[in-house]
Amino acid sequence: MPKRKTSFVSSEEAKRRRSTRHSEQSSDDEEEAEPSSSNDNSVAVAQTNSRSAECGILEGVTLRNFMCHSDLSFTFGPNVNFVTGRNGSGKSAVLTAVVVGLGGKANVTNRGSSTKGFIKDGKQCAELKIKLRNKGDDAFKPNLYGDTITVERRINRDGASSYKLRAKSGDVVSTKREELGNMMEQFNIQVDNPISILNQETSKNFLFSKNPGDKYKFFLKATQLEQMRLAYSDADESRRVATSLLKEKVQTLPDIEKEVSEWEKKYKAVKSLDNLREKIDKLKHECAWAQVAEVEQELEPLQKALEAEVVRLPRFTAKVDECCGNIKKEETKVQELIAELTSVSEHAKVIDPEIQTAKSELETAKKTVRNHQVKQNENERHVEQLRRDKQTIFSRLEEIKSNVQADRETDSREREERIKKLMEEEEVLKAQLLTTMHDLEQYKGAVNKAKEEQMKCRREEQMLQEQLSRIKKDVRDLSGSKTDRYRIFGHWVPRLVEDVRKAFEKNRFHQQPRGPIGACIDLLDQKWALGVERCIGGLSNAWCVTDHHDALELERIMAAVVPHNQRKPTILTSTFKQAVYDVSHYKAKTTKFPSVLNMLAVKDPVVANFLIDLRGIESVILISDNTEARRVMQFELPSNCYEAFTICGDQVYGGRTFRYYSCPKNQKAKYLKKNVEEEIKNLEIEVQSLETQQRQITRGLKDVEHTFRQNQQLKSRTDTQVMKIQEAIRKKQYEITELRDIEEEDPVDIQTLEEEITSLDAQLLKKKDEQKCELDLLTAARSSHEDANAKYRELALQLENIRENLMPKKAELAEAEQQTAVFYEHKKHYAKKLQDHQNKLKDMEKRVEEHRNFVESYVRKAEVICERVRTRRPAKAVDLEIIQCEKRLKEKEFTQGNKDDIIKKFFEVRGKYRTIKEEIDQTDSFLIKFAQVMAERQSSYMEFRRLISIRVRNVFSVMLAQRNCSGRMSFNHREQILDIVVQQAGHAAVTKDTRAMSGGERSFSTVCFVLALWDAIEGPFRCLDEYDVYMDMVNRRMCMDMMLVVAKEQCSRQFIFFTPLDMSHLKFSALLRLYRMADPERGQPTQVESVHDNEEEDET
Repeated sequence: MPKRKTSFVSSEEAKRRRSTRHSEQSSDDEEEAEPSSSNDNSVAVAQTNSRSAECGILEGVTLRNFMCHSDLSFTFGPNVNFVTGRNGSGKSAVLTAVVVGLGGKANVTNRGSSTKGFIKDGKQCAELKIKLRNKGDDAFKPNLYGDTITVERRINRDGASSYKLRAKSGDVVSTKREELGNMMEQFNIQVDNPISILNQETSKNFLFSKNPGDKYKFFLKATQLEQMRLAYSDADESRRVATSLLKEKVQTLPDIEKEVSEWEKKYKAVKSLDNLREKIDKLKHECAWAQVAEVEQELEPLQKALEAEVVRLPRFTAKVDECCGNIKKEETKVQELIAELTSVSEHAKVIDPEIQTAKSELETAKKTVRNHQVKQNENERHVEQLRRDKQTIFSRLEEIKSNVQADRETDSREREERIKKLMEEEEVLKAQLLTTMHDLEQYKGAVNKAKEEQMKCRREEQMLQEQLSRIKKDVRDLSGSKTDRYRIFGHWVPRLVEDVRKAFEKNRFHQQPRGPIGACIDLLDQKWALGVERCIGGLSNAWCVTDHHDALELERIMAAVVPHNQRKPTILTSTFKQAVYDVSHYKAKTTKFPSVLNMLAVKDPVVANFLIDLRGIESVILISDNTEARRVMQFELPSNCYEAFTICGDQVYGGRTFRYYSCPKNQKAKYLKKNVEEEIKNLEIEVQSLETQQRQITRGLKDVEHTFRQNQQLKSRTDTQVMKIQEAIRKKQYEITELRDIEEEDPVDIQTLEEEITSLDAQLLKKKDEQKCELDLLTAARSSHEDANAKYRELALQLENIRENLMPKKAELAEAEQQTAVFYEHKKHYAKKLQDHQNKLKDMEKRVEEHRNFVESYVRKAEVICERVRTRRPAKAVDLEIIQCEKRLKEKEFTQGNKDDIIKKFFEVRGKYRTIKEEIDQTDSFLIKFAQVMAERQSSYMEFRRLISIRVRNVFSVMLAQRNCSGRMSFNHREQILDIVVQQAGHAAVTKDTRAMSGGERSFSTVCFVLALWDAIEGPFRCLDEYDVYMDMVNRRMCMDMMLVVAKEQCSRQFIFFTPLDMSHLKFSALLRLYRMADPERGQPTQVESVHDNEEEDET
C-alpha cells in the first residue's frame, strides 16, 4: 500500500492491505470542509527535499526480444525524463517492460493475458533488465547489493519465467520471487497502482471517462482504499459466521450438562459384584490349562504320519533324473538348428547395411538431380532476364534516337496493370499447386497401399505353397502306407525298420528295439484318432531301447538311413518289462469317460509301459463334448486325472491351473487312421482347393502389381507437374518483383545505353556457357541416379531371397522345439508328482510344526494368565461353568449397567462438556475484542478517506488556479461517484462539469486530478503514457509547466513521460532528459487507440 501524506493514520495502519466492509454513513461531501476559491493559496504543494532520490528510482531499462524490440536500452535521469516517438515505435512497450520486469502480471499492463505473448515473433524467449538505485537510509540490503540493484526476468515461450537479482558488481544475490517482493515493499514500488504507472488503457477507462463513478473507482484504486474496504468486509463476514457458530454451541450446552449429571449418578451406583468376578477369573485360569492339555494330545498322530511319507520320496526323484537326460539331448539338437539359422541371419545382417548404404546413395543421387535441375532453371531465368533487359534497353535506345518521349504516367499505369495481372495468374497457379499437391499425396498413399498389398499377396502365396507341398507329401506317404504301414512315418522308415531287424538277428542289440511307437498301437474306436494322436504327440515317431548300448547302435543305423534334411526320430531308453505296469492306484477314477490307455490296443507291453511312463496315459481321459470337458475338468475333476482331450483334439488341463488349448484349425489324424483311402481323397480335395486359391492369389498379385505401376507413374507425373507449377510461380513472383523495382530514371545518353547493351551481351554469353555446363552435370547426375536405383533393387532382391530360405529352417526348428516340449511335458509330469509329494511332506511338516507352535503358544498364553493348573476336566465343561457365572453377573449388571462402559462414558461426557464450555468462553471473549477492533478500524478508515479526499480536492483547486480557473471536486462516498466542476476565468457564471468540457479542457482537469493524487501518494517514480494527446497547444504547455514545477519541487522523485509529440522545445538539463525512439520499420502496424477519434469529435 502506498505511503500517504497524512499525520492522522499511523504507519502500521497505512501498511494494512485489508479492511472489512462498513455501511456508508451520511454523505461525506456535506461533512467535509469546502475548498477555498481558486485564488486562495492557503493550500500549497508540499515541499520536498531538493536533492535527488536515493533509492527506488529507475536508472536503466534493457529489453531483448520483447514485443517489437529486439535489443533496446535506456538510461533514465533522476528527475524528469521524456520518451518521444511516433505511434508504433514501441514507447508503450518500454512501459510494459517496466511493469513485467518488476514482477507485474500481464493483465495489469492491459496489453495481453499472458507474459509469453510479449515475446517477439520468431523468438523463443524474452529478457528484461530493470536497474534500480539503492542508496540512502532506506536502501535494501546495501551490504549485499551495493548502490544499484538489477532485476532480470526471463520469459520463455512455454509460459515459464525466472528472476535474478544482481548486485552492483553483477553477482546474482537471489533468484526468488519473494526477494523481489520484499525489495518492492522496501522501495514502496507498486506496478499495479495507476498513480505510479499510468498506461493508455487505464487512462481511457477511468481518467478520460465521463462517468463520475469511473473517476471514483480510480480514486479508490490509486489510494488503495478499495483494498482496505474489501479486506474489512471479509473480516466482518468471518466474524458473523463465528458468532452464528457460537450461538449454536451455546444452545447445546444445557443438554450436555444434563447428560453429565445423569452419567455421574450411574457412575456412583456401579461399585459391587467383586466376589463373582473373582470366581470367574479362577475358572478362566483352569479353562486355559485344560485347552493346553487337549492340543498336546493331538500332536502325536501327526508325527507318525510324517515319518511314513518320507520313505516314499526316492522313487519320484529317479524318474525326474531320467527325463532330464532326454531333454538335454533334444536341446543339443535345437541349439544346432539355431546356429544354422543364426548363420543365415548374419548373412542377412551383412546385406542389410549395404541396402541402407545403397538407399542413402539413391537419396543423395535424387537430391543431386533436384539441385542441378533447380540451378538449370535458375540459369534459364537469368538468361531470360538478361534478354528482357537487353530488349528494354534496346527499345529505350530506339526511343531516344527517334526523339519520342513516352508518357511516364501511361507506363506506370500499364506496369501496375501488368503487376495485377501477374498476381492474379500467381493466385491461379497457387490454387492449381494446392490441388496438385493434394493429388500427389493421394498417389503416394495409393502407391504405399499397393506396395503393402503386393507384399501381403506374396506372403500368402508363399504360405500356400508351403502348405501345398506339405499336403502333397502327406498324400504320397498315405499312398505308400497302403502296402507298407511304416511308410506313413516317412519314406525312409521301412528301410530303417528292416535294418534294425537285421541288426537284431546279428545280435547287435541286447533286445530288439520297438518303433516307431505309432506303428505299434491301434485304436479301439477310430473317432478318437485325433484326440489320442494329440495326446501322444511326438512319441508316435519315437523308438524304444532297453539300454544305452542299444541306443548308440540304433543311432548309428539312423545316421546311415535318415536323410540329412530330415529330423532323426527320438530314442527313448528304459529297461524293458515283459508285463504292463499295474496302474490301478494311479489311473483316473471315472467310469463315465475312457482313459487313453483304455482306448489303445497295445500288444507289446514295452510300448504300453513307455507311454505310461512318458505320457501318463492312464490318467488322461477322453471327453467327446468341448463344453462338457470344460465343466468336468474345472468343477468335477476326477481323482488322479489332470488332463483330458476331446474328439476335435482340444487339450484341457484341470484343477486350480485350469487351461484350455484348442487344436490347430484343419489338423487331422495322420498315423492312427485306418481308412487311408478316405483320408487320401480328402487331402486331394484340399490340394485342389489350395491350388485354386494359389491361382486366385497369383492373379490378384498381378492386378496389384499393375495398380502399383500405374500409381507410380501417376505419382511421377504429378511430382513433375508440381515442380513445373512451382517454377511458374517463381517466374511470376520474379516478374512482379522486377516490375515493382522499376523506377523512373533520368534520361541517359545514347553511348551509355549502347555500353549497357554490350555488357548485357557479354553476360548473356557467359550465362549460356554456365547453362550448358549445368546441363552436362544434370545429365551425369541422372545417370548416377539410375545406377544407384538399380543397385538398390538388386540388393533388396537378394535380401528377399535370403528371407525365403529362412522359412524351411524355421519350420525344422519349430518341430525340434515341439519335441523338446514333449520331453519337458514328461519331465513336468514326474516333476509334478515329485513336487506334489515334496509339498505333501512340507505340508505335513508344516502342520506338525504349526501344531507344535500352537501347543507352545497355548502354554505361553496360559502361563501369562497364571501358573500351570492341574485339571482333568475338559475345557468345554469349565467353559460351561464360566458361562453360567457370567450369565448371573450380566443379570445383575443389567439392572445397573456395565461398570467399564459407565465409567468410560461418564469421563467422555464430562470431558466433552468442559471442552465446549472453555471454547465458548474463549470465543465469546475473542469476538467482543474483535468487534471493538473492527469498529475502531472502520472509524479510522472513514476518517482517513475523508482527510485524503480533502487533501486531493484542495490540491486540485490549487492546480486549477495556475490556469486562472477555479473548480471543485465533489466526493459522494455513499453513491461512490466523483464529480469535477470547473469554472473558467472571466466567466463566473459559466460552470462546466467534465461532460460539458472540450477534449483539451477535460485533459487539463484530468492532469490536475492526477497531480493532486501524486501529492497524496508516496512513490519513488511516476510513469505516464501519452498523457497529452488530447490537449491543444495552450493546455499542453500549461500542463507541461505544471508538471515541471511539481518535478522541480519534488526532486526526490523520478518522472517518466511517454508522448508521441515533439518535445524538442523544452530546455534540457541534468534534471530533464529527452529520449527519441526510432521510427517504426516499414510495414509495421501503428497502434492507435479508438478513444482518439471519440475525443477529437468531442473536442470539435
